[in-house]
Amino acid sequence: MKKIFIVVLLCIISFISMIQAQVIRVASYNLRMDTPQDSLNSWSHRKENVKALIQYHD
Repeated sequence: MKKIFIVVLLCIISFISMIQAQVIRVASYNLRMDTPQDSLNSWSHRKENVKALIQYHD
């Protein structure tokens, strides 16, 4: 009887976890250190593009 109860409980928990499944989106971005040698690739030139990219995918 105890084994049946445990199996039924595990089935119920599995079913509930499938119902409440959530979609998780993950992104990564390589942020470089701001150095004078970067010139046009410096953060001050790229930050608006990164912001727009994140907002687009949000």
